Amino acid sequence: MILSVDFNPVIRKRIKIPYRRGHVGTVQPERLDVFPGGEGIELSLMLGVMNEESIGMGFAGSYNGMAIRDFLNDSGIINEFVNIKEPTGEQLFINYSDDQELISEISPRVSKEEISEFINAFKENLQSSEMVCISGTAPKNFPGEVYEEIISIAKENGQKVLAGMKGHNAHHIANEKPYLLTLDVNTLENMTHLKLEYDSEIFRATRYLRDKGIKYIVVEMGSKGAIVITDEKGYRIELPHLNSGYCNINYGYMLAGFSTGILRGYDDETMLRLGIASSVIHCIRRSGEVDMSDIKSLMNKLEIRVLHDV
Repeated sequence: MILSVDFNPVIRKRIKIPYRRGHVGTVQPERLDVFPGGEGIELSLMLGVMNEESIGMGFAGSYNGMAIRDFLNDSGIINEFVNIKEPTGEQLFINYSDDQELISEISPRVSKEEISEFINAFKENLQSSEMVCISGTAPKNFPGEVYEEIISIAKENGQKVLAGMKGHNAHHIANEKPYLLTLDVNTLENMTHLKLEYDSEIFRATRYLRDKGIKYIVVEMGSKGAIVITDEKGYRIELPHLNSGYCNINYGYMLAGFSTGILRGYDDETMLRLGIASSVIHCIRRSGEVDMSDIKSLMNKLEIRVLHDV
């Protein structure tokens, strides 16, 4: 069982408009999809594809929060979201004939009492979990020290912690030395106060994190793939051409692959192939239509170079 933490899930709505952006006049959307989002929820859904069980945790409030719980219950995913006073936010994706747009609500705020309730529930759910994965964004007023606290609690309980995070909260996570940390180049630049343009510079910059004792450091580089550093060697992973234009790396899907590989005892290269392939599989197959054959096919198309003495 994998415990998936996402403090700021959302309800996503997607509409398709058969006109160019900027069209004036009343329009009738061709399609309206409503579904829960957030990397922690997506992590749980991907684990289901991989036949692994999970517990979803975080904060959820009002009608949107109930909709998230109902969706996960209907999908057979155990969830223990703490109810909060403020409503869970929404995101609206608008697909035009020539462009796309994302409109996001301001994230909800959480109280000290709600955070305390989460910590207590987290401790209870650790007892039935083998590993903890942390991803997603944070509520508006969320103290980053909470990330440090839950990682410390999990490690004291004997669980490995895998995290995927961008921005300043990645600093808090790195301070507590998770087993695996995924971040992007911009976040690594902010941590090290260095400008990183070449692979060799990224490899050197990760020494800052290796010195903290993090076993796996994954630096994702978008369409350029990823650099992975362990305490023994490094890996340069290149993606195939995905025929989908720009494609964002999904940290939830990535952590689902990594955690599954670690739980099953896969060797490093297989574990990394599974995680990286999972992180971009939505670029070639709609998320609800993905199965393991799609992921395995993409795993075989990844180019991996092993680098020693990095």
